Amino acid sequence: MKRSARIMLGVPIDSLSMEEAVERIFLLVDEYRADGRPRLVCTVNTDFIVNTLRWSLHRSRHPELLGIMREADLVTADGMPVVWASRFLGPPIRERVTGADLVPVLAREAAGRGKSIYFLGGNAGSAAKAATVLGRLHPDLNIAGWDPTYVHTVGPELVHADEYDQGIIDRINASRADILLIAFGNPKQEIWFMLNRHRLMVPVSIGIGGTYDFISGSIPRAPLWMREYGLEWLFRFTQDPKRLWKRYLVDFAKFGLLVWPSVLLHQYMKMMILGGEAGERKGSGSCTAEIGGNRKVSTLVLPAIVDGETVSGMAERLSERPSSDLILDASNTAFVDSAGLAFIMGLLVLWERHGYQVLLVGMSGTLRWSLFCNRLGDLFEKRHCRTVHEARARLDEGPVKREFRVEHRDAGNTGSIRVSGDLRHVRSSSADAASLVSMVYQESCTIDLSGCTSVDTSGIIFLLKLRGALVRRGKRFTFTGITGDVKQMIKVTQVESLLMGP
Repeated sequence: MKRSARIMLGVPIDSLSMEEAVERIFLLVDEYRADGRPRLVCTVNTDFIVNTLRWSLHRSRHPELLGIMREADLVTADGMPVVWASRFLGPPIRERVTGADLVPVLAREAAGRGKSIYFLGGNAGSAAKAATVLGRLHPDLNIAGWDPTYVHTVGPELVHADEYDQGIIDRINASRADILLIAFGNPKQEIWFMLNRHRLMVPVSIGIGGTYDFISGSIPRAPLWMREYGLEWLFRFTQDPKRLWKRYLVDFAKFGLLVWPSVLLHQYMKMMILGGEAGERKGSGSCTAEIGGNRKVSTLVLPAIVDGETVSGMAERLSERPSSDLILDASNTAFVDSAGLAFIMGLLVLWERHGYQVLLVGMSGTLRWSLFCNRLGDLFEKRHCRTVHEARARLDEGPVKREFRVEHRDAGNTGSIRVSGDLRHVRSSSADAASLVSMVYQESCTIDLSGCTSVDTSGIIFLLKLRGALVRRGKRFTFTGITGDVKQMIKVTQVESLLMGP
């Protein structure tokens, strides 16, 4: 499925109207029937983005959440500041698609198409109220069920999340719902989905925040004219200023400061490059496929200007089901806007989802700054080669194995458990952790995380289970080598006292 997205501070936002977004969601439902992979839809506003990012251009405040948004199957702009900012970074996002507007339209279309919806989360009784309201409006709507349950995505209770969530998953799967609405709020709803994606049998899940309260009327919405002019935030602020002042005033200010470097760079490049020779040799790029060494390799030569116009032409020449590694040759690229950046990032996500590598060749200073200021530098930091020949040689070596590994080592009077690699999407039980700990015969043990490159909430759960197994066997233990994104994820999941000491 071809996407028309724009990069906003490292996050791809789809440029769709409300009708197009609804149609895309039902297409995702149909795609699930073909491959069985549950899809995720995110509705992103400024609060969402601000809570994900740090002031630093190098690292994010919530690495897992940023990765979830990048890999989501559809991301809509649930906030006018996001739409406004897009106008200064390339082709503008078509319109705002909020959860509160999307769900009623989705219910109407689901009723007409014979699709079912499950309502999960929300405040006490809000899911049932919202389902009742939509059922009255659309008598043919198939309401698969509702569940106002509470879930854990932070804190010590995480260690029991797998067992606790199983009952919720069983109820949802038994309903055979086509669409799951998750109203736990950001980022809990997105993290909960990723923790349970491998167990869910629902085609499409959508994070909708506090939408149930708007549908049921518990929280009034702004008049239509205020929504059309992007002033709904002002209306909501006047309703509850004590609670919302930080979210709207502080977050708006921070969002503006965060997006300013990418806006300045884009406007500078637009003035300096598009007015020169590059504008006359826009081109459309070229794509070739060949056998390079032991692996089949496709090479996509990017044009001098990679924008909304050239991207559409290149997308037509690329398969939506990759069958080879991909080299992106940017040797001639002088200008990339938000649509071009979203295209490049989308190729990386799609190719790696199918098990193939993507390498970027010939990154100019301009492109490097574009990736850096738009917070995509981390994606290509280790995927960049100087020449096509170097890239082919690297691909011929095969993919770098990032799967996490756990090794037990004897170190005299102290046992050692070394955890290395990519500690994400971990499917490990308490029994696995107990079995590992049983190999440590010493009274004390060191858990070395220095080789761990990344971690998500499922990885944190594994570490908590490992800790629990050590406690039950009366072992003294210390976690060492905690740095970078691993340290940050331990903080955002609020388990520092358990894994990093008091």
